[in-house]
Order: sequence, then C-alpha cells, then structure tokens
Amino acid sequence: MIGISALSYDLEQKITLFHEYKDIEFIEYGIDEATDIEALNHHMSKKENKDIKISIHLPLKTNLVEDIGFLRDANFNYVSNIIREVSYLKPLYFNTHLGNVFYSKYTSNYKNYIQKANEFIQRLLVEFPNINIYTENVYSFLNQASSDLCAVGTKPIEFMDLFEIANNKSLGFCFDLGHALIQDEDFSNVIKNYNSMLHFNLNDKTSDQHLGLSKTGKYTKKFFYELIDKYGFSYIVLELDSSKAKETIEILELNKL
Repeated sequence: MIGISALSYDLEQKITLFHEYKDIEFIEYGIDEATDIEALNHHMSKKENKDIKISIHLPLKTNLVEDIGFLRDANFNYVSNIIREVSYLKPLYFNTHLGNVFYSKYTSNYKNYIQKANEFIQRLLVEFPNINIYTENVYSFLNQASSDLCAVGTKPIEFMDLFEIANNKSLGFCFDLGHALIQDEDFSNVIKNYNSMLHFNLNDKTSDQHLGLSKTGKYTKKFFYELIDKYGFSYIVLELDSSKAKETIEILELNKL
C-alpha cells in the first residue's frame, strides 16, 4: 500500500491528493498534541472522507527509553490516550521513534535501554492487543562520548536486538530512507528479516530535507521501483510536503481517479 504523510497544517492538501490519485491508499498522520487530534476528527467527520484509511505517527518526543519512572509513565499515558482517541478510525498501524537518552549512559549499557523500549511497546500491546507498531530508524550528529542526549535507533543492531527480545509479530520496522542516508547506515538485514515499511524521502546527507524523486539523476522512478521490488515493504509512505509529494506521484505515474 502506498500512502502519503500529513500534519495538521497540510492535512487538507493531502486529503485532496488522496482523492485525486487512486493509487494513494492511506494517509499517515502525525500527532503531537490534542489540537492535532481535533483537526483529524474534523476532516474525518466529513462524508467525502469516510473511506480514507489512516495510520498514525506518534509524537516525535515519545521516549520509549526514558529512565525516570515518573516521566516514563507520563509518556506512556499520553501515548495510550492518543491511541484510544483515534481507535474509532481503526488505524492501519502506529509508528514511533525510540527516543533519547544521555549518550554516556546509553553507551555504558545500551541493552538496558533496548529492554526499556521493549517494555514500553509490550505494555502498549497488552493494553491495545489489536494494533500494529512500527519503530523507526533515526539519525544523530553526536559521535563522541559526552553527557549530551543522543537519539536511540541510529544503528541496525539496535533494532535487531529489540525485535529479538520482543518476539512479537505486531512489532515491525519503519525504514526511513532519509534518516539512513544522513546516518550512512545499511539496514538491509533488518528490512529483510522483519516486517518492514518505508518512509520515502531523500536528502543530500547533511540535513533531513524530505526531498522527492527527480526525472533525471540518481533518484529517479527506476531507483524507487528497484527499492520496492528488492524489499517488498508492507507499507510505503511518501513523507513529503504537498508539492514534492505531487511531483513524486506524477514521476511514479500513479493512476488518477
């Protein structure tokens, strides 16, 4: 299934694209706060939008590896409330980053934090046994030991360890191509060995630019379809702004309604 990403500010534009192209089958909607849910409810209540399939990107600040108990519980309660409030839409899946932790603490005992991520996910799956969760690779420019916060989920081994510990078919991997380009990591083994979906966006490896395909050069229609044929992702999300999404859709020659 091919979908497009949306946030509250461009949801209406993305709905227009959904209605224009029949090969766009769902919208992955990012939620950070209550007003984002209100915007989603407003648009989904319209008769013409009743057949739109939705998936949810959980808040970017969701921190599955939080090591302060009170904050971890508060984080879990906030996420579970979001899931509960959008459950009437029967989302295809929920996507999440793993979170952040102090670099020095993480490198001294990283498996402890992978276990914390697993406990957070398992707790969600007990409370909501019918949902599917994907965990997404991220990037970090922090490359030396320090007391700074570092992003968890930059390396393939982190996900291999997480999925081995979790051993749950409701948990999958979200391969963000743009993040992998910046981090310069090869996630092929993770994608091949576990249920995986794709966030498709591109960049020049210096920042998370969320660029789309081009008609010439390295990243063309051929590149996209070879990537899809190689890995057979469960879901593909064009994680682009409205104009770049439309350009990419047209380069891919997806069918209009």
